[in-house]
Amino acid sequence: MRIVLVDDEYLPLTRLKNLLEKSNVSGIEIVGEYTDSLELLKDIEILQPNVVFLDIVMPDMDGLALGEKIQEKIPDVEIVFTTGFDQYAIDAFNLHAIDYLLKPIQIARLEKTLERLEQIKNKVKEIKPRLTVIKLFGGLHVVLPNGQSQPIKWRTSKAKELFAYMLEHKNEMIFP
Repeated sequence: MRIVLVDDEYLPLTRLKNLLEKSNVSGIEIVGEYTDSLELLKDIEILQPNVVFLDIVMPDMDGLALGEKIQEKIPDVEIVFTTGFDQYAIDAFNLHAIDYLLKPIQIARLEKTLERLEQIKNKVKEIKPRLTVIKLFGGLHVVLPNGQSQPIKWRTSKAKELFAYMLEHKNEMIFP
């Protein structure tokens, strides 16, 4: 689980990092720590985190606006808000936050959040293998859910090209 931590105060940021490192959940990798929300926005697409622990009350840009911008750049990211104020909870959950932790963060409460994140990660793993994928590079192949690649035989190359064109322009009107 790739995690980014964002808090404008150094001590809560360090505490959260220490709690995450001491947690019982394996596979935690803290890929970034930020006290400046604008710096995070520059780096977020490079870091590609699965989870962002995000403070709400910050200078420059509050955590709610930052969370929205992060979700625009990485739609599948999970956001956990960390704050000393409970009045932002409804706004946080309107952004589909996975959790809302009040400071000072307690290890038992953090463990519950991490368990919830693990459950989400495992559900995504269960869903992904069931997909049938059409591969267009290196020829036109169907990749079955079990991972087998199966080439499609076409009567003519024109039929193959037409299929690929229509697949590329699905949900669009195609005029002759």
